[in-house]
Amino acid sequence: MKGIPLSLNIEVYSDVICPWCYVGKKNLEKAIRSLPRPVDLQVTYHPFELNPHTPADGFDRKKYLGERYGARIEQAHQYLRELGSQAGIEFEFDKAQKIPNTLKAHRLLLLAGREGLQEKLADRFFSAYFSEGLDLGEPAVLTRLAVECGLDKNQVEQWLAGREGEAQVRDVEAKAHQRGIYAVPHFVIGEAHLSGAQPPEILARVILEEASE
Repeated sequence: MKGIPLSLNIEVYSDVICPWCYVGKKNLEKAIRSLPRPVDLQVTYHPFELNPHTPADGFDRKKYLGERYGARIEQAHQYLRELGSQAGIEFEFDKAQKIPNTLKAHRLLLLAGREGLQEKLADRFFSAYFSEGLDLGEPAVLTRLAVECGLDKNQVEQWLAGREGEAQVRDVEAKAHQRGIYAVPHFVIGEAHLSGAQPPEILARVILEEASE
């Protein structure tokens, strides 16, 4: 086996209101902790809105999921609770009242990336939505969460008040489609592509294989 290179890039396409993406993120963290050899990993979270046409004030979550999935939604939630428990997540699906438009959240993640805080903020967004039921489409909520993670309040408020980062989000999403990515979570580990909330052992194996190329 060849020597491990100095770094390996991992790209994660996800949406902050996707429960599978939350599980995938935690599984990736677990995979990284389990690596038997040191690998310098550069992890980047890319925007991928599940529904970019969500209105600015969001959808009523219970009504939307009921109309789309019917009685199947509770079975899906129970399965996700079990997966979440294995990943260290406490899903509280009944707390969130809305399915928000996530464009502002993704724009903030771009800003956080410039400050080296992207992964921390992504994790905070997931826990805020799935464990606390907070509205990730509300600027005041987003600002508070961003400040908790170390971003400057004035900078965040100015960023959200304008449209900075919006074109970049759209560009990243368009390029994702060009790469054949239409569902999330989606991991690009080196040259390898993996879709879905992969188990930690699979992610760890692919990381080691790609790092050894």
